[in-house]
Amino acid sequence: MNAARSLNCSNKAVQARLLPVADTDIQPRPAIRVTLEALRHQLRTSSRTPISVTVTPGGQTVTLADDGMQRIRLRATVSSPRQWTPSSTGSYVLTFPWGDAVQVEVLGSNYSFQSVSSTYVNFAGSNLDLGDDSVAAVTSPFPIAYGGGSFSQVFISSNGTVSFTDAFSDYHVGPLPPEIFPPFAVPHASHAVAPFGRPLPVKGSAQNVFWAVVGSAPNRQFVVECEMCAAFLAVRTRRPP
Repeated sequence: MNAARSLNCSNKAVQARLLPVADTDIQPRPAIRVTLEALRHQLRTSSRTPISVTVTPGGQTVTLADDGMQRIRLRATVSSPRQWTPSSTGSYVLTFPWGDAVQVEVLGSNYSFQSVSSTYVNFAGSNLDLGDDSVAAVTSPFPIAYGGGSFSQVFISSNGTVSFTDAFSDYHVGPLPPEIFPPFAVPHASHAVAPFGRPLPVKGSAQNVFWAVVGSAPNRQFVVECEMCAAFLAVRTRRPP
């Protein structure tokens, strides 16, 4: 990393998160440990500044230990793994000192669902103007309970899917994850609804995907509709805001 003394700097760090690998980590229930690990290359310094990861909400700090590896004129530090244990269900953000953040969704192991009869909803809605294989992130004004979790962000895909933990843009009529690769090489979403898993909209036109919130609290509905195929999803709030 310093061939023919080509580097002329001091106290500069190259650092990166090693674990968790993905930007979103899904835990099926509380009290399951999340392993954290990071790599730091510290140039021309003997500093052993620890790596502190902050947890939001809660304000906890997880300090990653220095394993003490040394190189000539180069400090290479691999932090020993440390673990954080969520105490309850919910959404957490683990932030490393250089701004890298991981979203941790801790789900509930006990949940129930209820079948309801289909109904028509009239609404103007907002056109997401989606193109081929694209995804729009929408924030719900109320938490959506699904699959043991509670989510405020919704990812709406042009391929007829709605996901809650990943910006999922693939399409496949069959098992998820698909059994063949490629072309279905996009990782599957861990929490998704696929009412119509096909390419749908025409970008720049009214033949697109719309969303809206209808009704009044505590009986609001988050509605997603495709103008081309009448694919429809309505999510009712389960608690007052």
